[in-house]
Amino acid sequence: TFYFSRALFINIPALIFVDVLIIYIGLVLYATFAGCDPFLNNKISFGDELLTYFVLKIFNNMPGMAGLFVAGIFSGALSTISSCLNSMAVVTIEDFLVLLPRFKKVTDKTKTCMARWIGIFWAYNNGLVFGINSGLFVLGLFCPWANSTGAACGFAASVFSGLLVAIGAQFLGVVFEPAPMSTENCNNHNLTFITNGNTSHHVFDVANESSYPMLYARDLEHNGGFYELFKISPMAVQLFSFLVALVVGMICSRLFECKEVELSDIKLFSPVIRNWVKNSWLKKESDNIKYVNQKNAVLFDNKKY
Repeated sequence: TFYFSRALFINIPALIFVDVLIIYIGLVLYATFAGCDPFLNNKISFGDELLTYFVLKIFNNMPGMAGLFVAGIFSGALSTISSCLNSMAVVTIEDFLVLLPRFKKVTDKTKTCMARWIGIFWAYNNGLVFGINSGLFVLGLFCPWANSTGAACGFAASVFSGLLVAIGAQFLGVVFEPAPMSTENCNNHNLTFITNGNTSHHVFDVANESSYPMLYARDLEHNGGFYELFKISPMAVQLFSFLVALVVGMICSRLFECKEVELSDIKLFSPVIRNWVKNSWLKKESDNIKYVNQKNAVLFDNKKY
């Protein structure tokens, strides 16, 4: 486990650097286009094109930079997203579908075909995938009473609630108001023409603001209660799915607790709760408690990884 822990600790600075770099890029974009929004200035059609437009504007005199930027975007995005989608497809088949009598004897060729379609399903709902994965991971890391039934319930509840929020907002026509932007500092926003000694002004016609990337929900026709769920920002859907998977998984693991509770190896829990598990959970004098991974613990103690 030493080498595994060292690899994780080495990865932490890289992840922090990437997150800080993303925040820094956002600040640079805002500082560059604060007074001249390219979307309102009809330079781009969608808000997602802002970073690409920035790269083309800054490095327009440097051949190859645009191609290098596109290559970096695709290589970074595909490696991360494809790994997550592939793992979700395999987990769905091996841990859920194969348990059903109809799919127990399917061939590897059929599983491969199923994995492709399931991967497409998760790709369509990729905003939910990361929240579900994180929720189940934290559930197993910090919850000693977690079991497969609770994890399955958390998984199903997270998928259902995430789809409900996303699809329900579309059916109810939820509109998210954009943050205020300006074009007052654009060079072509207020052009002055001098014709025969007379000064005339040409005011730039900005685009329709209703199609701008939206973050804050406008009031719905139906307000209060259940309808407040549909006002969740698209940026917060992953966090919402994460919380649903974690909370539902913890509650259902308690409600549907097996007669014989199977505790995992103590080393698999977070050090934050490891002492609590040893001192509190394992001290319960009950026949329902069984430490099932004693052999694995011996292997961990005798082997150096």
